Amino acid sequence: MPKKQPRNAFYFYMQDFKEEQRIKGIHYNNMAEVAEAAGPLWRDAPPPVRTKFEEKAKKEKQKYNLPDMKYTSTGISYAELERQEKEAKDAEASELKDIKNIVKLKCFNGAIIHEDFYLMDVNFFCKANNEYLIAESTVLRFNLQDGIKDQYHEIINPGQIPVGYAYDVKTRQ
Repeated sequence: MPKKQPRNAFYFYMQDFKEEQRIKGIHYNNMAEVAEAAGPLWRDAPPPVRTKFEEKAKKEKQKYNLPDMKYTSTGISYAELERQEKEAKDAEASELKDIKNIVKLKCFNGAIIHEDFYLMDVNFFCKANNEYLIAESTVLRFNLQDGIKDQYHEIINPGQIPVGYAYDVKTRQ
């Protein structure tokens, strides 16, 4: 890993901006002043302009043999997080489609009135280290004709609360 991180596209844009301003007779004392002046222009820059500087930044990264992927502070790549999100959304969409098809079929033949549905609810105290500390769980079985047929509700003893999460547990609503 290099001692200095490779420069990003905005840095190269600021260098170019600073040189253009120097030619016009405008001088900046430091890069913070350049960043303040160039920031709004960079945000509004059209894609072809941005692409030019993004290519420079990409070449700089390649010089240090750094991967193009970005990672979270926990070491998971953003690409992996996006893949997981997409997978979860696709699974949810598939479930919704299946539920809609079942309901349509049961409505069509009149069996929806007798169909048992299950509803599950889980509340948690806090999320610690990518794990949920469960507080209570409820499952209901019901149908449209009879209403609630069975229920199961349990308050769960969390045991030892992880260090540093007591405040989250106390303030969780």
